[in-house]
Amino acid sequence: MLLKENAAILESIECIESNCEEPIIDWMLIKYDCQEMRQYLRIAMEIYARGDPFGKEDSTLKSIE
Repeated sequence: MLLKENAAILESIECIESNCEEPIIDWMLIKYDCQEMRQYLRIAMEIYARGDPFGKEDSTLKSIE
């Protein structure tokens, strides 16, 4: 279940990156009610906003995995 949710979040992040649609972020924060998922999404979006490469090698994401 958790892997499916992670995959859905990563897919949504890719959609946001390609479309830059901010309302999707709000919808995802409501849909994924799990605290870890919200934290993961926020950190991922901060990484994206900084323009850093997105991936597991990022120490910020490793801290919550």
